[in-house]
Amino acid sequence: MTQPVATARDRWLSARDQGPHGFRIGGSEAAAVIGWNEYEDPIAVFSRKRGLTDPEPENDRMHAGRVFERAILTWYGEKTGRHLFGADLVAACMICLDAEAHTDLQTGHADAFLRDEHHAFCDDDHQHEVAARELARMLVPHLHVAFGPDDGHVIFASKADPWAIMTPDAFAYDDSLGWGIVDAKNVGERQRPKWLEGVPPLYAAQIAHYVRPTELTWGGFAVLVGGQELLCLESLRTDIDDVARVISDEVPRFIRDHLEAGVPPVPTVSEASARALRDLYGEPRPRSARAWIGEIAMADGTRWTPEAFDEEYESVSTRANELYRRRDAMQAIIRYVAKDAERVILPSGVHYEFSKRKDGSTSLRRRG
Repeated sequence: MTQPVATARDRWLSARDQGPHGFRIGGSEAAAVIGWNEYEDPIAVFSRKRGLTDPEPENDRMHAGRVFERAILTWYGEKTGRHLFGADLVAACMICLDAEAHTDLQTGHADAFLRDEHHAFCDDDHQHEVAARELARMLVPHLHVAFGPDDGHVIFASKADPWAIMTPDAFAYDDSLGWGIVDAKNVGERQRPKWLEGVPPLYAAQIAHYVRPTELTWGGFAVLVGGQELLCLESLRTDIDDVARVISDEVPRFIRDHLEAGVPPVPTVSEASARALRDLYGEPRPRSARAWIGEIAMADGTRWTPEAFDEEYESVSTRANELYRRRDAMQAIIRYVAKDAERVILPSGVHYEFSKRKDGSTSLRRRG
């Protein structure tokens, strides 16, 4: 049977996990290790890096982010007046300047990219490339290109800390701030309040991880909200230095004590840990049992004895059942108001919408 050919994305995903110097940690993973990632925590990073769980397959939301990335960045450049440089262009320039630190294959890809690609976010390819080479000269003492450029996929790794990798969407130059990094985000309307409050902690930690081993002074985000509004935000290096220091301390310890030792970190009381533990241990074995004796200390500081846990679990379960019953009763009111309509619209503009699940049941969503 013919084996499927690995795509550039497959090779990129593999290179993100491990390199010739061992395990690698990216920006969102560093945020998870220090507790700043609301979607993932250390045990999830552990299980994926150790190959115990598969990477999350690309869904429509992820695919849309890749498809719209260049358009979002172009809009960002127009709105901010900043000059943008694709990560693949910068990587190609770095490889040409530092050929001895890269493979012959990478050098060939870089030469071909610079010779054949229209890679500018502006009309003047030559001037754009000259500026990109200037940036490359600034980055070469601190970073090398660990992967790519390969079909738009690039990984940069720190020379001082080979575990630290970065996968920015673009670099940018600001007349006042100097050189920085820009990532494009494509988010739904419900994410608007989070971004209006400033750069969320997860992404602030990601930028801290990216700029830490370099001379870059800021990181920005081009956030497309609901497909029709672009928010432009940034984090200055001076504002995130404390986070960068925490990452420098905590991530190498996580790699040594957990990834290299093969010892899972203690989970947190979170849905992220619950998902990771389900993936890590799978379905329970029939007719098996394990005794719980003594106190358990969780990563977030929570401490449980068997007795205290049982008491709180019973209390939470009772309250949850009451809330579910209350929710079902309120959904019945919406159904009564809607009659045979699909939506109920409130004077405030908020609306409740019924939709069919794949299993044929009906769900109710609040929008607005």
